Amino acid sequence: MLIGEILIREGVITAKQLQDLLRPHRSVSDWKLIMLIGGKGLADEDHIMKVIAVAAKLPYFADLQGLYMPNSSKLIPRSVAYRQHIAPLFRIDKVITCAVASPFDPVLLPVAKRLGFKFDCAISSPSMILATLDKIFGAK
Repeated sequence: MLIGEILIREGVITAKQLQDLLRPHRSVSDWKLIMLIGGKGLADEDHIMKVIAVAAKLPYFADLQGLYMPNSSKLIPRSVAYRQHIAPLFRIDKVITCAVASPFDPVLLPVAKRLGFKFDCAISSPSMILATLDKIFGAK
């Protein structure tokens, strides 16, 4: 729950607010936690993502329009992109630049390795990643 700890440390939410959000759930991914915090109105998605980007020392993009290429849909299988919330933007040699909401997700490295690439990540909001995936792969 690294993202929860970062958001508490940076004053975005309190430990009690995090505890209250998590109580009804058995387990919560970083992605879902971001959505819960935004959905409860504790912080807006943009602010949450900026704090995560600073903590991760990664660039943050509020908008991904113009950052992906016409062949981006060929970089990562659609099912992987949607399941892992990875928006493939472009590839240079064996490096895929992608947008993620949770740079601390332990699944990122195994996915990149399985695909035979290295991921160079930027941060974007869950809603922007989903909108971008729909543009890259065509709406479901």
